[in-house]
Amino acid sequence: MSLPARLRGVNVGGHGRLPMAELRALLERLGHQDVATYLQSGQAIFTTEEDDEDALAGRIRASAHRTTRTSWRA
Repeated sequence: MSLPARLRGVNVGGHGRLPMAELRALLERLGHQDVATYLQSGQAIFTTEEDDEDALAGRIRASAHRTTRTSWRA
């Protein structure tokens, strides 16, 4: 199943820096495939076998927080 990830507040006004290469790597480390990002927006689309979207969002949020030490809402 293909799903979007939209991390709010990423790369806005010099705050919440998360290079899209790091976002792609983060999603791939979580086991997702076909990861693509859009500009420097914090938006990505990926393919996953995960059914529970709430649990998936929580894992992405936690991993992004560990990567950037910033709280994200996915």
